[in-house]
Amino acid sequence: MRSILVAEDEAGTGEIIKTILEDAGFNVVLRANGEEAFEAYKQHEFSAVITDLNMPGIDGEELIRLIHTINEDQVILVLSSIDDTDSIIDSMRSGIFDYIVKPANKKKLLYKINRALETNELKKIKRITEKERVVKLEHELQWYRWNEQIIARDYDRFDRTLFTNLNDSFNQGSGFGTLISLLAFVFDSIKEENGSYTIDKDIYGMLKQNSESAKQILKTFTKIATILTETLDAQIIKCTDLFDILLTLKIEMKEMSEIHKNSIHIADNSEISETLMVHVNSKLITGVFRELLINAMKFSAKESKIYIFFQIKNQECWISFLNTPSPNNREIEGIPEEYASAVFEPFYRIDKRVYDGYKTLDFGLGLTLADKIVRKHGGIIEIQNVEDHSNLAGKEKLKVMVTARLPLHITI
Repeated sequence: MRSILVAEDEAGTGEIIKTILEDAGFNVVLRANGEEAFEAYKQHEFSAVITDLNMPGIDGEELIRLIHTINEDQVILVLSSIDDTDSIIDSMRSGIFDYIVKPANKKKLLYKINRALETNELKKIKRITEKERVVKLEHELQWYRWNEQIIARDYDRFDRTLFTNLNDSFNQGSGFGTLISLLAFVFDSIKEENGSYTIDKDIYGMLKQNSESAKQILKTFTKIATILTETLDAQIIKCTDLFDILLTLKIEMKEMSEIHKNSIHIADNSEISETLMVHVNSKLITGVFRELLINAMKFSAKESKIYIFFQIKNQECWISFLNTPSPNNREIEGIPEEYASAVFEPFYRIDKRVYDGYKTLDFGLGLTLADKIVRKHGGIIEIQNVEDHSNLAGKEKLKVMVTARLPLHITI
């Protein structure tokens, strides 16, 4: 149960806030002044702090300062009267999350506290993932860039040859594998009646299903071949426009998120400047984000949260998708380092299960297509396991993070 510390010297107001929050399922610690509140804060961990500004002794502003000496990221909301505007503004400058005007309104209080807690959770997860990423990347960054430069030319030539040949092969009618085997079975089972041929209904259904799958595979290979061989049709857009694309996808994919009862949480983009630009094909990048989000939903534990983060780093826009993986049928935890590159190879799948409802082929081509699109934009996609140590009540939870890194558009 999440705990909230309330510092309020007016007994009536304090009890009202305590009752509202407890009825909503929170554990509430109520203290009558700043001294008592700070002593309670030093002894326990709180998800949020609500403090009155005007209290005898240690007032609200001093309490905020003391709390920030222990935890500068603590979520704090202040209580104040409607005519105390100057104090509210000063408190906002000192790093509080929001303010609550007395007398406390139940609906507004619960809305603000829930928004504060969700923001705090996103910040905590972001700090954890960033720490894990820094430890991993700082050791590998120089080698990785050098290695990419060395193999880039051969890598692209290999891709063009592989996917163009496969695309031609499919178009010429060869290499259909299962579909051809099924057709042979159909021919053996056809019955002739009065000059016409009939086939079993179930066999017809299998034939139609495999035919549609073959079409979708062909369509995906055509996309990959086109991306690798044609000039990219790109436009210069704001990094914040990428954020808007994700907000739209979150709404569009709500039905899919209900399959495993996953909730999608997108960190705010307040730290991303409106002046930062990327040179992208919006339609293709939207497809990448959709694929990475579907991938996160497909392989997430039921009723778990999926987080999406934005960050500007090394002249790149990083968009990260973080999820808690479900156990797979190969007893592999998440995406171990030795599998980090293999998952982007065509037809490679760690988890062999088929997931209904996500409108995907489950042939291991989704990440391949996403990888080729991002590389065409001059970026990369990387995937790694992350240990989440934020759960103080139990052992850490393993998470998987996929990051698409797109270069910023720099004008000289």
